[in-house]
Amino acid sequence: MSVNATTPRMLEVRGSSMVSGDYAGGSIAIRLFQRDMNIIGDFTKRLGVAALLFEASANIYDRAMKEGHEEDDTASVCAVLERMAGIKR
Repeated sequence: MSVNATTPRMLEVRGSSMVSGDYAGGSIAIRLFQRDMNIIGDFTKRLGVAALLFEASANIYDRAMKEGHEEDDTASVCAVLERMAGIKR
């Protein structure tokens, strides 16, 4: 079975970090994920294809980098989305 960001398994893996707000020491740091996102983004540009959902999510990961989450787990996008929505916990 394929696992993706919409499966309950991803919530099992990252859900507790999102609830606690502790994103240190996760399985993949934003900076590593960002590297892969850049490769994918460059590829879609070279092909000249629209990747609207990818581009929307790429903006969130870019923002995570700018907000200092480079070494945090990818679950830290939760904090970015909270700030974007004006949610304070």
